[in-house]
Amino acid sequence: MLLSAAIVCLDLWLKDLSISLLVVTVVALTLGAIWRDRAWQWGLLTGITVPGGNLVSRTIHHDPLLSGLTYYLIALIPAFVGAYMGAFLNKMVSALRGKED
Repeated sequence: MLLSAAIVCLDLWLKDLSISLLVVTVVALTLGAIWRDRAWQWGLLTGITVPGGNLVSRTIHHDPLLSGLTYYLIALIPAFVGAYMGAFLNKMVSALRGKED
């Protein structure tokens, strides 16, 4: 939850989607590498923080909700890629160490 809040705050502060997507990818990669059995859950969690935070921010400031929401749903793609890449890296390191599950 703390990482999700940090991603949303960073996105609202920088207002640059490329930096936000990079942070989402790195966070999802890290979480996927730590807990590779649930990589899809970490991808989904980190992927919805950016659009969810923007939705809450636009609701608070009374901005139109759907003006940029579709643009932010693109965050799901790098989140899933990062999570599964982290899970793959975890599996490769485990195989190299001889601790194959």
